Amino acid sequence: MSLAEKRACKSLEVTNDDNCEEQGGGEEEVLTLLHKLKEKRRKIKAGELSSKKSEYLNVNFICGSAAEVERLWTICKYILTVNRTRRSPILLEAILFLRINRSFWDVKLVQETYDNTKEEERNARLQRKMAEDIAFLADEKEEFDIYN
Repeated sequence: MSLAEKRACKSLEVTNDDNCEEQGGGEEEVLTLLHKLKEKRRKIKAGELSSKKSEYLNVNFICGSAAEVERLWTICKYILTVNRTRRSPILLEAILFLRINRSFWDVKLVQETYDNTKEEERNARLQRKMAEDIAFLADEKEEFDIYN
């Protein structure tokens, strides 16, 4: 899990206040995973814990929502207009990502990326033309050698 997911799940953990009071008068000690597993096994054997009990609260009462997806569809409606229906899926995804995550980019970054892309296209075009010219010159040299 990512750090953000771990933090989100931390609030759902079941707290055991009795265990904290036994260990040090209300102060929570940091236990290693091995110690936690040993303590859990001890409690299961003693009958204090059921082996099927989860360490997280039951959150079945939380209803799922499609609000975020609906929000994306609304944004797509404004990106894929009648005149712009032939956009590729990857371009649509990139535009959506940039529109939703404005904190990841600014005008300077977009300009740099655009300039780099244009430079790469220009270099690729020059490489193709040079390869065509070299092939053409090689053919011309063969024809010249044949006639002489």
